[in-house]
Amino acid sequence: MAPSKTVYSLVAVAFVFFQILFAIHSQISLRTIVASGNRWHAAPDEEVTAAMDAVVASQTDGLLNDVRTLWSDSLAFPQTKLVRHAPGFTVLDNLYALNGTIYIVTDKPRLFPEIRMMTSTGGKIETGPDTTEPTEKDLRIITVKEAKELFGQQAGSVSGVSFMNSDDPQYITHYYHFAAELLFGLWRAYTSLDADIQSNGATILPPPSRLIFTHTSHEHWRDYAAMNQWIFHAAFPSAALEFKGDWEDRGNMDMGWAYDRVVLADRAAVTRSKAWHETWRYASPAFELPGRSGPGEESGRDGETYKGKEKDLGAGWWWTPVRRNVLKFAAAKRKGGMMVRKALDFMYSRRDEAQTKDKPVVTYVSRQGWGRRMLKQEDHEVLVNELKRLEQEEGYELNIVHMEEMTREEQLALAGKTDILMGVHGNGLTALLWMEPKPYSTVMEFFCPGGFARDYEWTANRLGMTHYGFWGNTSFTAPNLPPREYPPCFQNNDIPLDGKLVANLVKERLDSRTPTAPRT
Repeated sequence: MAPSKTVYSLVAVAFVFFQILFAIHSQISLRTIVASGNRWHAAPDEEVTAAMDAVVASQTDGLLNDVRTLWSDSLAFPQTKLVRHAPGFTVLDNLYALNGTIYIVTDKPRLFPEIRMMTSTGGKIETGPDTTEPTEKDLRIITVKEAKELFGQQAGSVSGVSFMNSDDPQYITHYYHFAAELLFGLWRAYTSLDADIQSNGATILPPPSRLIFTHTSHEHWRDYAAMNQWIFHAAFPSAALEFKGDWEDRGNMDMGWAYDRVVLADRAAVTRSKAWHETWRYASPAFELPGRSGPGEESGRDGETYKGKEKDLGAGWWWTPVRRNVLKFAAAKRKGGMMVRKALDFMYSRRDEAQTKDKPVVTYVSRQGWGRRMLKQEDHEVLVNELKRLEQEEGYELNIVHMEEMTREEQLALAGKTDILMGVHGNGLTALLWMEPKPYSTVMEFFCPGGFARDYEWTANRLGMTHYGFWGNTSFTAPNLPPREYPPCFQNNDIPLDGKLVANLVKERLDSRTPTAPRT
């Protein structure tokens, strides 16, 4: 039976009705597009109409919608907002760039920190004359009036969250310095915006859309073990990478760029801070920012000092979103990867029960045969025998590994289940980043007597784990740490160690296992 005239009429009325709704929605949306950012201002009708015409034209041509930040005499300029700042780590909304120079646009410049505490020239950090002090080519603070004269009435919109780094590549090409310093600090600064990251890694923060290196080329950010790129892409699968050449390409377009939100990190700016001189750790100022790292902790400053030493206030939940992503990617390529990923979900959802029932895992990262920074061979053998004794007597899972002989996925998966990680000071201990911070999670680091570096001690502490250093037959831990020192024996291949002392401490730490939440 053919449809009646009444049905046709109803369809026609419905079509007209939805056309009207679409027009209204489009006009509202265009007011948002024209205003841009989070500070919405109604644009004059003629501006909205012009913008709508442009969008309609682009749509009919099969092109993407116009993505520009616009302003005019009647439409407020989106000024830069300082969201968070610690020396070397700055979170900014509505940050601008033109011809390779970064611009903070504000009519209240006193609200912003010194430029030298935010960025630098990107020069190498070396002894001798300082070549890193920023100039007007690196970053300028200008008024809205100056910005309008400089940018005209628009800038290209770079949406989402941009992690930005202005360092020279001298340190970035090292796994520890990239993952445990730069990425570590960027993420800690960013997570200061979420005071309630959950124990399973749940956060309200969107992942970064990109990581921008303004002074590092694409050839000079990868480490020799190819861990940097693996870690970054596993942690943030959708994030893009932009390098010095890309930054220069944007600058050569002779047009302005408006970044929604930028988390800016600069090592040279960090070196001008008190936190750096206390710890010599790139990420240390980021821990002065607010945030909650674990249950019941409201950390205004994760790193207060007492008796000249840093207080042990680290906890691991702020880092859990990154750790969890990396471990899931590591599990994906392994046999039984789906089961491993399900186990990870179980571990994060039922943390306390898993902590008491799982077999403790001890991992010794051996450098024997590496050619630099090795134990005395006889002391290495004693250590191995003592650890194997514990394996038999206590039922621990023992792994004695050479990281260079393992795939990246194997290294990460092993770190993810390790409770006690040990080894001579070296890159292999960067695996502590992927350990689960349980109350008994421990890093044991072997030095030549008199030598000490805070790289792994400080990092373990900030993840809520305990660190012990060893000099032969003695051990030390926070707050009773020796001064940082690099004696001639630091790189030697005959570092002494009391293996029985190490084994006794392993047992002591694992005997302390309790069904409690991570230490905060």
